[in-house]
Parts: sequence; C-alpha cells; structure tokens
Amino acid sequence: RNTTYYIYVRSNCGTGGYSFWIHTSAKTKDVEECLAIGNGNTTNYYLPIYGYYMDSPMRTQMIYFDSQLSAMRGRSIQKMTFYALADYSFTNNTQVSCAITSQSSFSSSFASETMTSVWTGHVSISNGELEIVFDTPFEYPTDGGNLLIQFSNIAEGNYKQNYFFKGDLVTGAGCYQQNQYSNVVTQDFQPQVTFCYTGLPCPTVTELTAVP
Repeated sequence: RNTTYYIYVRSNCGTGGYSFWIHTSAKTKDVEECLAIGNGNTTNYYLPIYGYYMDSPMRTQMIYFDSQLSAMRGRSIQKMTFYALADYSFTNNTQVSCAITSQSSFSSSFASETMTSVWTGHVSISNGELEIVFDTPFEYPTDGGNLLIQFSNIAEGNYKQNYFFKGDLVTGAGCYQQNQYSNVVTQDFQPQVTFCYTGLPCPTVTELTAVP
C-alpha cells in the first residue's frame, strides 16, 4: 500500500522481433482502518478535557489498554475522535501527546513517561465529536502496550462549564489537574474513542501469470 508500481509491456512480433517498450505506472493508496473503544454508557466532564478550566493550564491523562488495541499493533495512528453531548469551541492552544506505558491506572499523580506531541491547536467539538487529526502520526508498537494520552493547555483561552463527554466506568483510567497549583484527581472513567490508523500490510504476491 502507498506504493508506486511501474508496468512495462512490449509485443513479440515473431522471428525474433520485438516492439519498443511502453510503460505506465499505478500508485496504491494507504488504507485507513478505524477501531472504536467504549460504549458511552456514562458521562464525565473532566476527560478528555475539563472544559471549566480551559482558561488555565489544565492537564489530563487517560489510559487505553493493550487488550483493547490489538488491532492497531504495528500501525500508524492518524487521528482519534471523542464524543460529547454538545458542541463548543475553545480559543486556547492545547497540545495532545501520546506515549506507551506499563502503567494501568492512576493514583493521584500523572504518569511520568516521556510524551510525544501529536497535535497542537484549538479544541473544537462539532456534531458531538471532538476530532483530533494528528500533525505527527503516532506509531503503535508491534508488541503493543498500554496507550497513554495527554491533553495539556499551553496557552490559555475561554472556558465552558459542565461539558460532558461519553465514556465508560473504568477504575483509575484517567486523571485531571485544574492548573499547576491544584492536586491531580483520579477518575474512574475512560472516554469513548475511535482511533483511525494506516499501515496495514499488503498481501504477499505468490504467483504471477503471463497472459498472451
């Protein structure tokens, strides 16, 4: 996939004679697949973003487990979508980062992994969806691992009170901090999300047949 192939053809004119070669090319596309996680059976207004504190250095983290992500092993995550109950746009500058972690839950502190920035911009929810199209795709390892996602405000903006997102009750799966002076608070909540990724392997060519 995402590969250019060059095809060359010439005619056998008989008695050892051949025409000139002609050629064409074709490029295959990289197929995007998506993985949906969660049923959205409950709501929470702290994760993935805490709207009431978007006018401060708000920070959140959440974990998605290796067992939930097996379909993405060895793939390149291109975007993720969270689901909200209403639409709203924020004027702050938010950075989204990812990492692989051995941690499976939070307990009043953030994970300490080195984060890789995948997107920076203004958070906007449209038609009930918060879609983050990565500026830099994140490579999910072939051997898997728990996926750590972080939202952090790097430039302050406006705020919105009681901004609910859909998700599921998962013990210790997330945490948030209102600003740099407040405590980190653990949440038994995992936001419903859809990851879209590319990099699926092509089928192996085992036989070529010439057609006269």
